[in-house]
Amino acid sequence: MKKLLTILGSVTLIGNTSLLPISCTNKTSMKEKIDDNVPRELTTIKTIPTIGGIKTALKVYDKNINIDKFDVDILPGMQNAIIRYLPNENNLDYLTKEIHLEWTTNDLTKILSVTSLAYSSIDMPVYDENLVLNCINLLNGTALTVDDVDVSVNTSEHSAIIRAKQGRNFLGEVNIINENLTFDQLVKENELGTITINEEVYKDYTGDKKPLKPLTLGATVMEYLGDRNRAFTVYQNAFSSILLSAKLEYELFENEGTFSLTYNKNNIISPSSFKVHFNFIVNTNKYYLNANNEKIDPVGILDPTPTIKLKINWMLLPNDNFNLIRRKVIIATLGQEFINKYNDILDDEINVINVDYNKGVITLAPKAGSRLFEISDQKAKIMTKKVYYEVLAQFDISANNESGF
Repeated sequence: MKKLLTILGSVTLIGNTSLLPISCTNKTSMKEKIDDNVPRELTTIKTIPTIGGIKTALKVYDKNINIDKFDVDILPGMQNAIIRYLPNENNLDYLTKEIHLEWTTNDLTKILSVTSLAYSSIDMPVYDENLVLNCINLLNGTALTVDDVDVSVNTSEHSAIIRAKQGRNFLGEVNIINENLTFDQLVKENELGTITINEEVYKDYTGDKKPLKPLTLGATVMEYLGDRNRAFTVYQNAFSSILLSAKLEYELFENEGTFSLTYNKNNIISPSSFKVHFNFIVNTNKYYLNANNEKIDPVGILDPTPTIKLKINWMLLPNDNFNLIRRKVIIATLGQEFINKYNDILDDEINVINVDYNKGVITLAPKAGSRLFEISDQKAKIMTKKVYYEVLAQFDISANNESGF
């Protein structure tokens, strides 16, 4: 049981907002939308510069907008943000819009509502400025950089001060203290959208003889939970021990379900709980990053990772960015039509794992919890009973006569 809980906890589990107005070039054009009200002509949002602030402003502008189908990424410097429309339905387009942020405040004390950062030795082997800033950004839905702020770290107390740089865009300073968090600070997205559950896992859960059935379903749900709530990545390793003392509860109905966790100890997380809702499909209606969308079957835990090898007729150059590489791989597997439909979100759906420009070999894998691809986390596949695989793309490198395959 302990070993299975540890595996479950190792799954990649990738502030206050104000009711603020939105300005756009032509408000009436907001009527031209797809399904759940995609604001096509949106150019500027007036808001506190956080992910939560942006979503709240969208909802205030139009109560019919389903913000659960929007994913928001704030760009470094926090002057602009990317809004992705993710309908979780393969017959609808996934759209992306870059918008400008007009701040209602530049005061760090009002922007950074989560200033607790409990120290975890297994997740924070090096407690430095970069770690603190990255964690605080994840916890607050911000994208502050070292160009915006200075970070002073007290390594003995595992605390810090984040101070706005003089002459830059922000004001004020906040103290980051070593104290426990609560789950409401980690789980900001309670609607997970549509997830896929392996048929065997589903039968395990709905059967009446297997005592570990909640764990296999829990691993599946938490992959999606972590992708939608990326603050969990701050404590990915510590979460294993938290699960040993947590109470997990699930409910499955005809095509939807809930997952809740209650924790009553004081170790990184104070006594608290959360509950998320999801729709589900048994087996999959998603894609495989393989030629002609050919299914890739799960393998045993001791079997080698399935590897899809591709040869791509494109001269790879050191300045080729990852987005170009992703698109070349997709053209070689799922085709141009797939790119035409999902182009705007591919950078967030496929991870580039390794790059060898000399040999022209790029290793990629879709992310766990993907909205497009069927795949599991490498450590969690034994629980989710889904496949983890990698794609090795050999690009043309005739200029240097060295091959990776």
